[in-house]
Amino acid sequence: PYRVSPGAVLHLGDGGLVQRGDKLVLLVFERAKTGDIIQGLPRIEELLEARKPKEACVLARRPGEIQTVEGEDDVRAIRVVEVDGTLTTYTLLPGQSLMVVEGERVEAGGPISDGQQNPHELLEIKFGWYLEQGMSHYEAAMAALAEVQQFLVDAVQGVYQSQGIDIADKHIEVIVRQMTSKVRLDDGGDTTMLPGELMELYQVEQVNEAMSITGGAPARYTPVLLGITKASLNTDSFISAASFQETTRVLTEAAIEGKSDWLRGLKENVIIGRLIPAGTGFNAYEDGFRGQISPDYDTRGDLDDEIVGSGLSDSFLPGHGYSGGSDDSEYGVMSDELSPPTGRNMSYPMFDNSESDVDDLQDLVVDDRTAYRLDPKSSAQKPGTKKGKTPKGKAKKTEPAIDMDLDLEEEELIYDPMEDDQD
Repeated sequence: PYRVSPGAVLHLGDGGLVQRGDKLVLLVFERAKTGDIIQGLPRIEELLEARKPKEACVLARRPGEIQTVEGEDDVRAIRVVEVDGTLTTYTLLPGQSLMVVEGERVEAGGPISDGQQNPHELLEIKFGWYLEQGMSHYEAAMAALAEVQQFLVDAVQGVYQSQGIDIADKHIEVIVRQMTSKVRLDDGGDTTMLPGELMELYQVEQVNEAMSITGGAPARYTPVLLGITKASLNTDSFISAASFQETTRVLTEAAIEGKSDWLRGLKENVIIGRLIPAGTGFNAYEDGFRGQISPDYDTRGDLDDEIVGSGLSDSFLPGHGYSGGSDDSEYGVMSDELSPPTGRNMSYPMFDNSESDVDDLQDLVVDDRTAYRLDPKSSAQKPGTKKGKTPKGKAKKTEPAIDMDLDLEEEELIYDPMEDDQD
């Protein structure tokens, strides 16, 4: 005789023919299910990295009332009668226990079986449900992201509080906000954005607002949850991303795409050596972000006025380059290409070429001789000439006084015959 345990399944009936090696019965026994209980820092790392749990629980996609149905081979199926009367069936895997009872009402995204919740699935369910309620893409994304943010904060706080540690929510919320700031584009519409691209939610919404004004098709997107590592690599600042991980890939992509870093974060400002946008550097950051110029800084026009007012040659201004000294002269000469233009065809880079402007600016043309007279070392004797003498047969130039406004008079050529007699 063969002894079997209660509940065994017989393969043959009474009086059946049995051959050698045939299966008689199927023994059924139960074994306790064991699983790893993740606690402490590994659990926090799993939450902040937004990893999908191996044994995730079943989440309801729409609100409704629970109905339990026993299936074959101990595989249970859960039916949810939704508000509109639709029946939705959820299949439980072997070993999963029910977290709800018959007749209980469940909300969208609520757990049906035991296990850890998948935050990615929770975000997807919430976003789809809010869209069905008639919300816009932006409103549905904000509401769904708020649900996931609250879930992550509560989960992290639960781990710390189980160890008797109290942490303010704001510290966790700062991290969670960076994890839930991106969306993945499904359809670019009439915008220049490409499907599959990850962008900030507020940036996409600004583009969609512009499209609504011009009558173009807005972009459609889905909110995504990024782990802290991936969120750091997907930041707008390639300097900050390159300093974290995958430096070669980040810098290569930034070079190929021609990215620009506006230095609006903390890490990139520390790397460059500028004030961080906090404390005393916060006002400077605000001014630069709004495009305002502090009155303490000189504009280009003020700088040019200072150059002219200080008596420097116009040749130092853009378009009137002053060449340095050459081998023939230690005082420098004006190059042919960069010499000050004369006549009605002259052009000034900082002014228009109207007749009135040209008349007003005639006196601003200063040559190298004027620059020499304004030089503090102008009292030095020019080589090749004697003091108080001019070369024989050449005109003597009288140099009028020069005021700080550079109101220059035209030079007069005076020939003095007494100079020849004295010589």
